[in-house]
Amino acid sequence: MYRLVIAEKPSVAMSIAKVLGATARKEGHMEGEGWLVSWCIGHLAGLAEPAVYNPGYDKWRREDLPILPESWRFTIGKDKREQFDILRTLLRREDVSEVVNACDAGREGELIFRTAYHLAGCTKPMKRLWISSMEDSAIREGFDNLHPGSDYDGLHQAALCRQKADWLVGINATRLFSVLYADLAAKADEATGRYHELSARIKAAEQRMAEIAVLKTHIINYSKTRDTYVAYRKAGYSKKFKAEHESEILLHQTAKKAFDELGLKKLPTVKSLQAEYAALLAEKKSAYTDYRRARDEMKELLTVRANVDRLMGYGGAEPDKETERQEER
Repeated sequence: MYRLVIAEKPSVAMSIAKVLGATARKEGHMEGEGWLVSWCIGHLAGLAEPAVYNPGYDKWRREDLPILPESWRFTIGKDKREQFDILRTLLRREDVSEVVNACDAGREGELIFRTAYHLAGCTKPMKRLWISSMEDSAIREGFDNLHPGSDYDGLHQAALCRQKADWLVGINATRLFSVLYADLAAKADEATGRYHELSARIKAAEQRMAEIAVLKTHIINYSKTRDTYVAYRKAGYSKKFKAEHESEILLHQTAKKAFDELGLKKLPTVKSLQAEYAALLAEKKSAYTDYRRARDEMKELLTVRANVDRLMGYGGAEPDKETERQEER
């Protein structure tokens, strides 16, 4: 018989599997020593959109509000379906006697696991791994002291309550204000979203460009100092040799450490990094033109909306303050 462990993320699952001795890689899980270790990839399912309850809710109308589901439904993300199907199969295996919830120790982790567990129709005994460190010793201690899953029923209910409250407030409030503001609000939200999306794209490009610059330097240093480091190793890591070539040895070790931290088993070529850098630079320049246009449009729409708020007595923020807040987000 097997015991099934479900983690929140693949990286966490791999760390746990290593400690448990589940080293055989299977489709969507690890196996070995009487353990099956799999993962959720975050939230596999979420509360269903209003149209799932009533196709008429697909159109936003004030007369439909508030939308209050009598029984809640969940939908599985399209990009999560494959992993959910793997988990459901594992949870339903006849040779699985017990399930261990190894998702993050907290309210969200409890919700992520329980949602998958219940949607899979699982009723097998459940244990809870509750640890705050991913050190091997902490994992071992945690598995030596597993808690009954029922001890965290209250935590799950709190998480579920928060999720439903977020849905109720988010869905109803969003629809109400969207109807009240009609096209103005829709356009303002669209412009704001576009502004933040372009801002995020530019920042992501800049961050990756900076990473490429550092990685390129490490690769060049690693290549230049490889012969020296090989000689240093052949010299039995001689102190005298190290003193004579200290800067080269340090550059080589620093580069190797950086590669290990990045998990690089095969180094990219300098040429490929240069090509990626050039592509990112072109993307950044292209996005920046759209970014400035979206920023100006957002400011204009938010100013109009703030003025309407004041005129209608909604207590809206001053136009300049409102736009400043948007740019800070």
